Amino acid sequence: MTSWPGVDGCDTDAEVVARFDAACRSLQAHPDLAAVVRERLETRMLVAALRLRRDGAADPAPVAAWGRTAIARAIRTNWSEPTFGLGRARPWLRAAQALCAAGDHIGLERAVLTEVYRQIDRAADDHQFDFEAVALFVMRFQLIERWQRYDATRARDRLEALLQSTLAGAWTAGNATPTGAGMAGSLSQ
Repeated sequence: MTSWPGVDGCDTDAEVVARFDAACRSLQAHPDLAAVVRERLETRMLVAALRLRRDGAADPAPVAAWGRTAIARAIRTNWSEPTFGLGRARPWLRAAQALCAAGDHIGLERAVLTEVYRQIDRAADDHQFDFEAVALFVMRFQLIERWQRYDATRARDRLEALLQSTLAGAWTAGNATPTGAGMAGSLSQ
């Protein structure tokens, strides 16, 4: 659930949020793991909001589907602020905002993965030789593996395929914005 494939099959942002909520409920016996999952969702929300705004969304209407979390509320309330009023609490967001605005997708992904690694690392500080330590180790391993699999040529091919798919079917006639799943500001992306 902390990686992008964890939301495969989700067609709407509401489904992504519901899946994360279910994961957190299933981890009640392991609150530190639930906190990592929750923090991952919040990170996804922030990145999706940055992309929505970059793509010209004048208001945070799509954020309404993201639930009533403090992060979603901050995004809606502080839509016009570069870091949604969260720059102090989440210093990584300043760099992410600049990278997103500049269209540096690889730099943004690197910044986000670095922050997620730090989130997992902070949670791991309190665990040694227990279930949480093992689960957090696996999460870190998956993150490192994901980063190492990145290949510029494959990434470009995937981006081109996504663009062709979007242009072929996700645009409604006479509408300048994509509809449905697959939007850059979607939690499922």
